[in-house]
Amino acid sequence: MPPKVLQLEQPWPSEGILTMELNKSHGPAYTSEALMAHRRSFIGYSDLEAMADLGIKSVRIPITWAAFADALKPINPKA
Repeated sequence: MPPKVLQLEQPWPSEGILTMELNKSHGPAYTSEALMAHRRSFIGYSDLEAMADLGIKSVRIPITWAAFADALKPINPKA
């Protein structure tokens, strides 16, 4: 999960487990910062400009569960 998390002690099976483990080991502020840094570095304006230069006019953007993370609150109100 670059750029903030370069190495983890164990493999993680899902983003949810990764988030939980980072929260436990580094706290919520670090976890939030790491996830945002990763998402901000994932696809940049230069990537979109390069696609446009190739003639690509539309892209499909997959959305992970994280876009609706607040919907998980009823499952674990203490989270």
